Amino acid sequence: MPDSAPTDPILALVHEGWEHLKRQRPIAAWASWRRALRLEPEQPAATHALHVLVNAGDLPLAARAEYRFLPPATEERRGRWDACFRGRDLDQLAVAAGAFASLADDDPTDTQARFNQGICLAWLGRNAEAIAALDLAVRAMAELEPELATDAWTLAEILRQGGGAETLADDLNHVITFAWLPGDDPSGFLDTRGDVRPIANPIDPVTGRPELSEARLYEWLVRDWEDGGDLRKLRGTLVRLPGSLRISGTDPVLLEEIFAEVSHQTIGRVASVRRQATPLPLAFLDAAVWAIRMAPGLDEEARSRLNRLAVERYYEVVWITRPRQGLDGRTPIEAGRLAMEGDAVARVKLEAVVRVREQLGLRPTTASLYQGYPFDRLRRRLGLAPTDPEAIDPLDAASMSGPELDKLDPEALDDYNLADAYESAAALGDDARTARFASVLAGRDPTSLTRLDRRALFATLICRSLSIESTEEAMAWLDRAQEVDRVLNGGRDLKTYETWRAEVYVRVGEPVRAVEVYQELVEDPADPPLALDAAETLIDAGYEAEARTLAQRAIDLAEPLGDLEVIDRAKSYLLGDR
Repeated sequence: MPDSAPTDPILALVHEGWEHLKRQRPIAAWASWRRALRLEPEQPAATHALHVLVNAGDLPLAARAEYRFLPPATEERRGRWDACFRGRDLDQLAVAAGAFASLADDDPTDTQARFNQGICLAWLGRNAEAIAALDLAVRAMAELEPELATDAWTLAEILRQGGGAETLADDLNHVITFAWLPGDDPSGFLDTRGDVRPIANPIDPVTGRPELSEARLYEWLVRDWEDGGDLRKLRGTLVRLPGSLRISGTDPVLLEEIFAEVSHQTIGRVASVRRQATPLPLAFLDAAVWAIRMAPGLDEEARSRLNRLAVERYYEVVWITRPRQGLDGRTPIEAGRLAMEGDAVARVKLEAVVRVREQLGLRPTTASLYQGYPFDRLRRRLGLAPTDPEAIDPLDAASMSGPELDKLDPEALDDYNLADAYESAAALGDDARTARFASVLAGRDPTSLTRLDRRALFATLICRSLSIESTEEAMAWLDRAQEVDRVLNGGRDLKTYETWRAEVYVRVGEPVRAVEVYQELVEDPADPPLALDAAETLIDAGYEAEARTLAQRAIDLAEPLGDLEVIDRAKSYLLGDR
């Protein structure tokens, strides 16, 4: 037994490494195993562990890279470092972290010392502290050493998903759990919805039997965009158990849509609602990209095309609009705008965030899903310099940045490219830019609008008209919207556009004309909820007398139908008890 004693601390380090990896701290795991090998070179367990980590193809490269200290930038600083290190055991990572922190605190321009402090803290598994140190390093490096700064923030992007930094994570799995009142289960409505489909329970690999035998599983889908109806977005996954309903997903916006619908369907029958959010595993940081479902029976070529389309739409339309802590709370679009204005820190952080996404796309395990998507499209979209300009089509409006779109002449574009430019501008969120393309597009043959969300297009134009106080122009766009709807949609949205017309009248201070439009809308067929919504719109605008007229009309229409909810709410408006 005496021969085994020296290996005890080594095996403890190996075990410590696996614990770090379990808690999503691969940088700390690497450090533990390297320390074990310094004590016993070629130690089998540590060697095996490092081999597993380095070859973990499901992890982004930055999570399994070898990080090293930066040397001092000058001889003068080397002298300061030597003096600081004298008498300290730098093999102790906590001691080394303290020494580098002291150097950087004394000289804030010593960016190498601050970077090394961050590395030490990362090796210790103190991820939140490491991110704070790396943030200071990035801010000091960004202008003069952008490559080193990008490396530092790329590491921070990995650290923020690890244990101890949960509040700093950007990629999360969101869970909402409804608990029903005792003896009740109002979730039966799921079985009658066309956008909710049951899925099979997972199979226990040991017993071969379904897991969660008491549970029923569902997927709640939504059409993402028009593509022959072959592609759907997954809003969330539902687990229905006796007494509860658990909803989970990676997109908080889509999850809130489910929450609102479930809440509406189960009014008065909910005992409690609990919300949770946990960091996604590093291997699944891009899980939101794959929250899609395809129609059955598609051939491989069609599936590959839709996969690539999903990647483009996710990153270039959705992802760019979501705030990230790694970008100081900004969206990628906002960070890109600052970068184009000369903000070096914003540029470095955005480049690092994109680099990690690119590494996710380069993994062998996801190659067939990404279909060779060049992340230079995303860089271009955000105003960053591409690494390979040949990888992108300079004429492809879908991946253009805002300044590039501003240089286009809408009148000179054909219908297809104009539609692309409009959708591209809409995703960037600048109403004036979007309206510039939408106004030309709306004036063309209605068939040029077939593949677009026409409500969104005309809403943009109407809002833009109202922003410049042109009511006449707004009404003209409503007329055009209805004309297009008759041609392409059989007039099915005419009522929606008339409702908008009434809302415009309310907004511009013409409540009497608004009531006239509303009165016609609610009569044939009888529409008590619309009459009630109209009353609410008028009340919100301060037109209580006109609102009472519509509240009373809501009651008159609801009574023959027995719609007690509308009647009760309308009476509360008439009594002034809102």
